[in-house]
Amino acid sequence: MKRKKGLLSSSSEGEESGEETISRLLDVKLTKMRKDLQADMLKIIEEKLVPMWSIVNEIGKKVDDAKTEAGEIKEKAESLEKRVAELEGEKEHLTDLEKRVAELEGEKEQMTNMEKRVAELEGEKVHLTNMAQDSLRKANDMEQYSRKYSFRVLGAERQENQSCSSAVHEILKTRLGLSEMKLADIAIAHPLPKYQGAAASDPAPIYFRLANPELREPIIKNRKKLKRTGITVKDDMTRLNATLLNRTKNHEGVESAWFHNGKVLFKPNGSNRPLQIMPYQDLNGVIRRTSQAPVRTPNTRDAGGANA
Repeated sequence: MKRKKGLLSSSSEGEESGEETISRLLDVKLTKMRKDLQADMLKIIEEKLVPMWSIVNEIGKKVDDAKTEAGEIKEKAESLEKRVAELEGEKEHLTDLEKRVAELEGEKEQMTNMEKRVAELEGEKVHLTNMAQDSLRKANDMEQYSRKYSFRVLGAERQENQSCSSAVHEILKTRLGLSEMKLADIAIAHPLPKYQGAAASDPAPIYFRLANPELREPIIKNRKKLKRTGITVKDDMTRLNATLLNRTKNHEGVESAWFHNGKVLFKPNGSNRPLQIMPYQDLNGVIRRTSQAPVRTPNTRDAGGANA
C-alpha cells in the first residue's frame, strides 16, 4: 500500500517496514475473521434451514397427493350418484341400490375427512413457511450487522497505480470533510465487479471496511456532500436487502425508499410517514393497512397544548 508524499512524517525505513507488516497482518486477520463469520452463518443456514425446507417440500408433496386423491374420490362419488339415480327406477334392484347408497355415504365421509386433512396440511405448510422466512430474516439481519462498518463507493476514479485504500481515504477526507481521518482508519479496501449494464468507461465500485468504528456516523451524515459529483458512498447491503430496496423503489404505490441502519424504509404515495418493509413481507398489504388506518383528529385540548 503506497503512501502519499508530503502526508507522512519522516521515519526510518525499518519503522516503515514494521508499520507495513502490522497493517498487512491486520488486513489478513480481519479477512480471516470475515471469512470465519461468513462460514459460521452458512453453517447455521445449512443446519437450520435446509432440513426445514426439506420438511416444507415433503408436506407440499403430501398436500398435492391428497388433493389428487380427493379429486378422484369426488369424481367417483359423482359417478356413483348418477348411477343411484338410474337404479331408483329399478325396484327389483332396490336391495342393491340401498347397499350402494351406503357405500356412497361411506365414501362421502371419507372425502370429507380427506378435505379436512388437506386443510390441516395447508395450515402446517403456511406455518413452516413462516418459520423458514423468519429464520432467513434473522440470518439476513446477522449478516447485515456484520457489514455495519462496510461501505461501497461508486463512480470513484483512481489514479494510475493508486490503491483502493488511498482513493477512498482521499474522497472521505477531502470531499466529505473528514480532515482528521487517517489512512489506517480503513481496515481493508478492494475493487468489486461492475454492476450489470455499467459502461466500459465506468470505474469499478470499491468496497471498504472501517478500522475506526467512530467514523461510521460522520460518513453517513456527510455523504450527501457528494451529490452531483458522480460519486456515491452506499451501505454495504446484503443481497436480500438490496433486492428488497430495489423492489420497493420500483413499486407504483411508493413515493421514495431508502436504506438506514440495516432497515429498508419507504414512504407511500401521499404520505409523509416512513414505514419499514422486511424481507418476504407483502408490500401491498403494508401500504393497504397504512391507508386504512384511522387518522386521529386533534381536539380542543390538543390544539391548546400545541399553541402553548
